[in-house]
Amino acid sequence: MRTPFHVIEIEVDRCSLTYGTAPCQAKLGVTGAAKCYNTWQTCQSPDAFVLQRESWFFCTPVSDLPKDQNFLPFLQGTPSHSNGSIDPGKSLGVRSSVTVRLMDTPYHDNTFDRYANERPQPAQGTFFGRLRARWPYYYGRTLRWYSGWLGQSLDEMDRRTYVIEKMTWDQGRVTIVAKDPLKLADNDRAKAPLPSEGTLAADLPEEANPAYLDILTPVPTEYDWTRVVVIGSELIQYTGTQPIEGGVRLTGVTRAAPVPYETERKSHKAGGSVQACLFYQNARPIDVVYDLLRRADVPAEFLPLAEWEQEYLTWLPGLTVTRLIHEPEGVRDLLEELIPQTLSSFWWDERRQVVRYRAVRPLEPEATPPQLNDVSHIIADTLDVADEPDEQYNEGHIWYGQIAPTEAVDKTGNYRNVPYIADLDSPSHLGRCR
Repeated sequence: MRTPFHVIEIEVDRCSLTYGTAPCQAKLGVTGAAKCYNTWQTCQSPDAFVLQRESWFFCTPVSDLPKDQNFLPFLQGTPSHSNGSIDPGKSLGVRSSVTVRLMDTPYHDNTFDRYANERPQPAQGTFFGRLRARWPYYYGRTLRWYSGWLGQSLDEMDRRTYVIEKMTWDQGRVTIVAKDPLKLADNDRAKAPLPSEGTLAADLPEEANPAYLDILTPVPTEYDWTRVVVIGSELIQYTGTQPIEGGVRLTGVTRAAPVPYETERKSHKAGGSVQACLFYQNARPIDVVYDLLRRADVPAEFLPLAEWEQEYLTWLPGLTVTRLIHEPEGVRDLLEELIPQTLSSFWWDERRQVVRYRAVRPLEPEATPPQLNDVSHIIADTLDVADEPDEQYNEGHIWYGQIAPTEAVDKTGNYRNVPYIADLDSPSHLGRCR
């Protein structure tokens, strides 16, 4: 008889260096009274910190625990799972989630603490109490849930990947809630573009036409990946960058917004903020989504661009988007603006461990439509029928061709084209008051 078996893997951020050994500059009695625990929270030489991912495994308590794995039998019960939902052609839908309960108990520190034998006193407290104190930055880190049977290897078990949303402690138990990786794109986690730290090094009069602009910034590279900046409400293009003392020089400057946009010249004082913009020009929707999700730190291994490309070339060849983003915006908002405008659907596939993409399209020609009937496929009293008048339209105005992207998106006078579409024969249209 097979025994169900579950394993939870948590990735912890650790430093790969040895305390006091170059390039680590920590020194006992100088930078700290005791050695670190190779975590950022306890680091005494942060400039030398070298990140590595270290996995910890927690499993179902069983008498014949696998001897060849460093599993901690702290898992209580079966993880509870909540399915996500997709919202084809409209949004990213609702995230799937898992809730894990783990026993918090006293445990020796010999595995986690690389210098345990050098400390005058053994560690006090519980396993997760110490982990939380040393590694409080668990938010957004990877959690994997393996489910299968005792005796299977991790590769043989079903695997689902999530990111940690929260941990709570209560009476000797830790509860972890994690959600699928598209959670990383939520507005409170990811912005695009990132806020720029640069400021103008000198005044820029309205009438000036400089060949370059000097920007004071502690992060010169933030201007390498873009070729458009915004100062106040004015968009300015440039062709390259050069390092200067205390900042970066924007070269090949043109005081004009990139086609098809327009903004007015203004005078700008030294010290004014210079925000790097994000500019997609005639870009394929799949490339924009890939770029935005990577900016949200969704791992590239979850984004099968080649697979997306096949779907795009089959159903939406030639469809492109142009969008200039002049200030930090939530990545999820940007994606949910793009999805309905490009006839797209994106969702997390838990089994394949990838973000799937489908165009809004008809059934495959060879596909046979499912034959459903009330008796075989619908449970009694579970089907509801409801009208959705908010989704019914018989006329509409479409504003497109934005002129100045620094203006509010709902400013109707800031668009070049406003076609009007109406179903004049619609009963609701004929019945409304003029």
